[in-house]
Amino acid sequence: MQQQLLNMMPKKQKMDGPNDPEDLSKEKWDEMKGEINPELRQKVDDMFEDSYSTIQMHTSSKDGKQTFLLKDGSERYNIENNATWHVPDNYDYKVSKTWGTGKDGQKFESIDKFNSGRSASSLDAKRLASATEGIENGNLLDPIKVKKNSGGTFDIQDGNHRLQAAQNLGLEKIPYQEV
Repeated sequence: MQQQLLNMMPKKQKMDGPNDPEDLSKEKWDEMKGEINPELRQKVDDMFEDSYSTIQMHTSSKDGKQTFLLKDGSERYNIENNATWHVPDNYDYKVSKTWGTGKDGQKFESIDKFNSGRSASSLDAKRLASATEGIENGNLLDPIKVKKNSGGTFDIQDGNHRLQAAQNLGLEKIPYQEV
């Protein structure tokens, strides 16, 4: 009976969790690149020609979308737009009203308790877009680093772009770390 139930379940579910990117060989790339848009295809071809150490491909467990990455040490960059890339975690910020950090015992506080100290217009547009995209895609992001004030509010030491992205997305709580 248990085997019958297992056979009825879909082979790939959204709940599978994050999957790590795989190293992409030149041979595999040559087999698949005909289906890739020409601009991205040229960028990846150039990286293979320049002998970059590691080119990877991530296939989303949510929608099957492929993302091509350059791995540099522990960092990954999306080849299409040069943005820093993180393995998606598949949380839904619209439900949780915050973002995930992947840290046990993470502290959260109401978004209105954080003082940015910087105007939204002074923030780098690319970094803000990257933080927004990370939250929307369910990526694990670092908590905001703060100093606690005597009045129970927090001054941001690192994380102004994440705070602004959270405000723009209507989040209610922010993960933080006191420094």
